Amino acid sequence: MKKLVLTMSVLALTANAALAQNPVSDSLRSSWNGVKRNIKESAELMPEENYSFKPTADVRSFGEILAHVAGASYLFCASAKNEKSPFEEDSFDLVTQLNMPPFFGEISRVLRPGGFVVIAASWGEHTPFYTPDAVLRRGFGKRGIELVETGEAGKGSYFVGRMRAGAPQ
Repeated sequence: MKKLVLTMSVLALTANAALAQNPVSDSLRSSWNGVKRNIKESAELMPEENYSFKPTADVRSFGEILAHVAGASYLFCASAKNEKSPFEEDSFDLVTQLNMPPFFGEISRVLRPGGFVVIAASWGEHTPFYTPDAVLRRGFGKRGIELVETGEAGKGSYFVGRMRAGAPQ
């Protein structure tokens, strides 16, 4: 199990959209490489017998978290590369994005009715590829995702939306 999840995580995390050479792309690539390294090293350090560990029954195990990160990474990389995602419609109860442009169409396609989307920007409007609140409201609103909450946390900002039941995707 550990080797399978580790392999899936590394493969998904090494998928890299073709980005032009510029300071914003370089910054994103550097951030991406740091996250990729941290996830890979965490997976390598965790003993295989602890991959099923759950701090409480209501949360994912360590192995499930790695599989989720790998799947989500694949989803967003496929969208950025204009490739078809391997996920069916209404596949997820929660979709999150951090410090990247929102993929409105793909998020609304894979989000189940009643499911949530969380978009976060670590440095608020100073985040590369920051998307203003009005753009998030409009982009998700057109796809049946209603605003739940928006605000600031530390230096960052966040948007939480929820897919209406029966909303057009």
